Amino acid sequence: LSQGVQQLRAEQSRHVIDIDEKQRAEQRHFRQRTTESQARHGDHEQRSDVLEGKLDSLTQAMAVLERRTSIKLWPMSSSIASAASTTAPVASAVANGAGAGAVAAIGGRRAQSLPPEEFRHHHYSDAALVASPGTAALPAEQRWP
Repeated sequence: LSQGVQQLRAEQSRHVIDIDEKQRAEQRHFRQRTTESQARHGDHEQRSDVLEGKLDSLTQAMAVLERRTSIKLWPMSSSIASAASTTAPVASAVANGAGAGAVAAIGGRRAQSLPPEEFRHHHYSDAALVASPGTAALPAEQRWP
């Protein structure tokens, strides 16, 4: 009986040791995975910050480009709208076999120019802007580099 008890105690002791070893191995594995995950998270955060910086730069560049383009192109906006409205009738006339005279008559509306007053942008006063169809001269303080 005493031998059986000692044998059970030895088995129990080995079992406890096995459980402790497995638990330590799992803890080491968990700590390693946590460290790797934190490193990946840091890398992702760093990449995200870089991408956000690039996006901000692109957004600012696009805003500057939009401002420059609107100043350079605003005199043509009425002409472009007029041209867009006449493009479809011209294409339709050509598709329907209209002669060159009919196409020229339809397209001729594009050639009509509007007075310079209609080209002036509403953000600038008459004194600050000298406009002619297609060009605009702004004072130095209102120009972008």
